[in-house]
Amino acid sequence: MDIWARIAEDRIEEAIKDGKFNSLAGEGKPLDLSDDEHIPPEMRLAFRIMKNAGVSPIEVSLRKEINDLKEELKKAQTQQQRAKLEKEIGWMCLRMSMMTERKS
Repeated sequence: MDIWARIAEDRIEEAIKDGKFNSLAGEGKPLDLSDDEHIPPEMRLAFRIMKNAGVSPIEVSLRKEINDLKEELKKAQTQQQRAKLEKEIGWMCLRMSMMTERKS
């Protein structure tokens, strides 16, 4: 984690401890994710079609797979299992990194 992310995390944790996130508007209600304002106009139709088909972007799928593997790693019982999972996580993280570099 880089220094800026660590600073942000520390400030968020401090705000939580101080109760600054208590009693916010919409607290306890589900998020309205139907708003596609943050999606570039030329990509909205494609994203809507993917959503309606129950398909997620590859980055989302990769993140989920990485998180699932990390959970599996916590439960691994042998060094051989851990090594295999760590290698797989490493490859997936590299793939994710390459995908995000290509976009920027």
